[in-house]
Amino acid sequence: SGGVKFTEVTIGGLQSDSAYTFRVRGVNNSGAGPYSAPSEALRTSPGVPGVPGAPVQEAAAQTEMSLAWEAPTEDGGSRVLRYFIRGTECPEPGQEASSRHEKLEFQTLDATTRLVVRSLRGGTKYIF
Repeated sequence: SGGVKFTEVTIGGLQSDSAYTFRVRGVNNSGAGPYSAPSEALRTSPGVPGVPGAPVQEAAAQTEMSLAWEAPTEDGGSRVLRYFIRGTECPEPGQEASSRHEKLEFQTLDATTRLVVRSLRGGTKYIF
């Protein structure tokens, strides 16, 4: 009765970066038929990396500082390619952070766990 038809199903609860095989069987009003032969091993995609360590200041100059952090203990099954670093100016004592405090975003070019942040304002405290 015509061409091949495919039915699609989404299976939840699988582990990332893991191999699974599947078998299928049809069910109709008369009951369930036999299972198919198993599929080839199918691998789920890697997961996201775990949480890296909090950045710490290694060195500082008038308008730049060097930050470092520990790599996450879990890479999710795929190596970390780069890191994104966010920061903001610290509010003065007694002030609350507001949109007027400059937000900073940087990224490393690779999986290095160090970054030199440049073009900062001298005498300003930052939170990363």
